[in-house]
Amino acid sequence: MSPPNGQDKLVLMLSSGERPRYRDDIIRVMALPTGGRLQFRYRKKYVPDDVFCHLPDNGLSDCKALIAYLDTSNQDRPPEIVPCRFAQVLDSELEGEFAVIRFEVGDFAVTDQGVNPGSEASKLMPQQASLPHWENGSLKGHFLVALTRRLSGWQSLKDRRAWQAVVGNLGARKDFRDCPFFYHLRTVIEEDANTAVPLCEGKYVLKPDKIYRADVVHYTASTATGQQGGPWGRLEASAQGNGVQSLTTQHLAIDSPYDIKRVYFRTSGEASKQYALLSFGRRVTQPSGDQETEHHDFELVLEVKGTWGRAMLIAVLIGLSLALPRWIEIFHAGPWVNAVAHSLGALVAGSLVVFGLRKVP
Repeated sequence: MSPPNGQDKLVLMLSSGERPRYRDDIIRVMALPTGGRLQFRYRKKYVPDDVFCHLPDNGLSDCKALIAYLDTSNQDRPPEIVPCRFAQVLDSELEGEFAVIRFEVGDFAVTDQGVNPGSEASKLMPQQASLPHWENGSLKGHFLVALTRRLSGWQSLKDRRAWQAVVGNLGARKDFRDCPFFYHLRTVIEEDANTAVPLCEGKYVLKPDKIYRADVVHYTASTATGQQGGPWGRLEASAQGNGVQSLTTQHLAIDSPYDIKRVYFRTSGEASKQYALLSFGRRVTQPSGDQETEHHDFELVLEVKGTWGRAMLIAVLIGLSLALPRWIEIFHAGPWVNAVAHSLGALVAGSLVVFGLRKVP
């Protein structure tokens, strides 16, 4: 059996609300910026054999995927597929009876009016696969399926209204009644230039000695949530690690149905390249106030460029200042070869000072 072809097939990746972790996976998918990376896990029994056998060889890599939530909250009706976001499969691996699929999220998925996602997907199921369904009170079927071709009647959209439409649909469902808000990291901005920083290969590459801000939009699907006896929450956001310093509080209160939060941080001017993490999560408090749960959602790598050119210039200046007195002495006493040797030594000493390998004497 040949692996799925990324050009003409779509991998359907489902996550349900059967467990809190599965539900949180959907919240994370909607929270990540475009280009953010995540992974889903599936047991072998939830993957068709013709797909599972190709996972050790990255048989799904470069395939386009549709991440969708599966509403199984009511056994009196068939499980309902709620499209969330398109993605690109990066790689896969097996760990015993488990499959791990890593992907990079893209546009939001919105269906045309009147299109039933489950019905459309069922028409494109391979012969050996079946969508999740109820069977004697138990959920059967596959959660990771390579459809025979791309779906029709579905739109791939980048705009903010599409994100709001998807989370509005999710928030109205029973599985998310304890989720007081959804959020989305829209972009990271270099403050002085007011330019967006692209997310490349799962990381932001930043300039040294700059102030950046992360723009995060949040939305409560129901204005009653968190205001009329429902749970309420806070957004947890921080930039931590070498080369960065957070400038705003880590705990951001969600005190309105919708808003934009801004997280500021500063990069340092170290000579060598530095790495840090931009982390996001949620803290949810139940109405009684005596139960609080913390959800760590995702983190993105921050790569802060080094200041090698500036550092070398400073090293030369320090070296010259160290060598100057000796040059004057040698100028009168000679020979010049000593001046050259001393100059090189002073340059090395200046480099050691600048790059933090030794202290100034």
